[in-house]
Amino acid sequence: MKMKGSALMKVSAVLCVIFGALSLAGTLISIPTDLKLAGYGASSTVIVLTILFGLLGGAVFLYAGISGIRNCRRPDKVRVMYLVAGWTFLIVLATTLISILYITPSITEATSAMTQDILQAAGLGDTYAGAGSSISVISMIGTVAGVVLRLLFPFLLLAAAFMNRDQTDAAEDPKTLEDRRNF
Repeated sequence: MKMKGSALMKVSAVLCVIFGALSLAGTLISIPTDLKLAGYGASSTVIVLTILFGLLGGAVFLYAGISGIRNCRRPDKVRVMYLVAGWTFLIVLATTLISILYITPSITEATSAMTQDILQAAGLGDTYAGAGSSISVISMIGTVAGVVLRLLFPFLLLAAAFMNRDQTDAAEDPKTLEDRRNF
């Protein structure tokens, strides 16, 4: 049975798998850099949270994506996809808010000091003073784009499950769907 939201679910699920894999890989690659931030004044709690949230986000996206790919054409799994997409959205929202409100302000000074040391080691110490505001603006744009993307994919999964809801209800009991529309 071809479901109305199956194409949207499959596309958003594939994007979730890609984003989840990139998130896991990026987190694993950045662990040495995250650990170096402790030498620049970042607390160990913040560093551990950064690593855990990266791994958690990647794993949640992978699970949601794989579930979406497997269940995109199965009317009996629409309710499961509601739960998967809803929980994915809530977990990503919570970790993103904690990251923005707690982690980012805590590591800003350490990141700035580390960046300045790297540029000085490369002989570009004067470049940092002139480029500091540009780096901040680019970082802010990247953060906003990342938040939008992190919340968009589970939202699309949820929208696809919602699109499939009426077809699932009609397949189960046509009278129930008729009663719901007349209510």
